[in-house]
Amino acid sequence: VGAGVIEGEYAPSCVEKIADLRRIVACAVAQTGCHDDKAVALSEQIPLQLTSVAFKAQAAAWTHGEAKGEAALTAVTTDSRQIPPEALFLPIKGERFDAHDFIGKAIENGAAAVMSHRENEEYPVPALYVENTSQALLDLAGGYRTMCGGKVVGVTGSVGKTTTKELLYAVLSQGFRAQKTEGNLNNEIGLPLTLMRMTRDTEVLVAEMGMNHFHEIERLSQSANPNLAIVSKIGTSHIGILGSRENIARAKAEIVQGMCAAGDYLPLLV
Repeated sequence: VGAGVIEGEYAPSCVEKIADLRRIVACAVAQTGCHDDKAVALSEQIPLQLTSVAFKAQAAAWTHGEAKGEAALTAVTTDSRQIPPEALFLPIKGERFDAHDFIGKAIENGAAAVMSHRENEEYPVPALYVENTSQALLDLAGGYRTMCGGKVVGVTGSVGKTTTKELLYAVLSQGFRAQKTEGNLNNEIGLPLTLMRMTRDTEVLVAEMGMNHFHEIERLSQSANPNLAIVSKIGTSHIGILGSRENIARAKAEIVQGMCAAGDYLPLLV
């Protein structure tokens, strides 16, 4: 399968296109790749497994951060109220709240380690200091994704992307061990957490990507490194922010920025 674009709009409701789409996706999934031969050790229930060495040597490298202390981690969470065993708590700063304010509560609830961009604060558990935790979440997931053997199919578009994702998953799960974005967790928090749900047995992940500004899809794509990408119909969603359908199309086309090739096989855009 070489690089290519199928002209025209793909309508998820067009049953006559399913067979062709299945053939294209199945062939590309079978022949494309973007991964390290070394697979990370995974728990079947808890998706992200980091040894104490990985915390310092890999997690810090992926996020361009500085690790203080050692930790054996088996999970990553952004919710200070729900801390799985041996979890890294990753606080996100939003417009109204800064989850760094809840690091203490996360530690009380059992966080084994924390990530922080407050370089002057010290914590009683191992800490990974980064410049920006939102970007670090994408970087951490991207590093983890490179250690997985599965392929990623990225799906975006103004309308129909969730339906397209569900259709693709329904088709691909018949022949592959497949996973998908749950619900519409398609933003800069939901996508990386979705990537970190992959296991060593995952053959293909169907990842939905949403946006309302320029460069959002670019960041998501650079984290997920999709081998294949599907852009559904370009409509007028977020036109008030982006200004025109042409700009919306440009923003959606950012999905190519992180597409991943391997060997002689180039990424495929549908």
